[in-house]
Amino acid sequence: MLITPSTAPSRQAVAILAALAVTLAAAGCASPPGSPAGTEAAFDPAQVPRASLRGSNTVRGSALLRVGRGEVRSCAGATVALLPDSDYTRDRMRRLYGSVEQGSNTLAPGSTRRIEAADPTFAATVRTVTCDIHGRFAFTGVPDGIWYVTTSVGWRTRGNDPASQAGAALMQRVSLSGSSVVHVTLGTPPGD
Repeated sequence: MLITPSTAPSRQAVAILAALAVTLAAAGCASPPGSPAGTEAAFDPAQVPRASLRGSNTVRGSALLRVGRGEVRSCAGATVALLPDSDYTRDRMRRLYGSVEQGSNTLAPGSTRRIEAADPTFAATVRTVTCDIHGRFAFTGVPDGIWYVTTSVGWRTRGNDPASQAGAALMQRVSLSGSSVVHVTLGTPPGD
């Protein structure tokens, strides 16, 4: 599924909700140990007042997984989301990834986590781009603050059989200020 930013707010909100649904479904969805199931911080738009503004920072990155015997898979064609920091965002990152710094979740069948669908008002604050064919992405014009980059690297090991899904959903926290250019590497780079 390819999703690119749209200029129409209602269309963008729908695209972002779809991207988040795909990311959450791919990332899986039960609470990690120590997190009560079915609880979630409420989204407060006052915590992300600058999320929709144009800033001067750039986030560039790639998402790659080394899968053995030198083979590398990338996020090519996958949606990459940039989520603004808030209590709500941190709660979701903890519940999906077990951390608010960086994390991953397997995409293998049966390993899903369950959390509530994202608040539509929150979804409107999320920026999305699509990974290029080399597994690279970039967000430009991002305001100062803390943001979370999420995407997935996934494939099927047996044709189109959904039971053969493999890969991981990936997350990294970034802090932006003063026209910075931050480089993010999600997953395992080929040389590691």
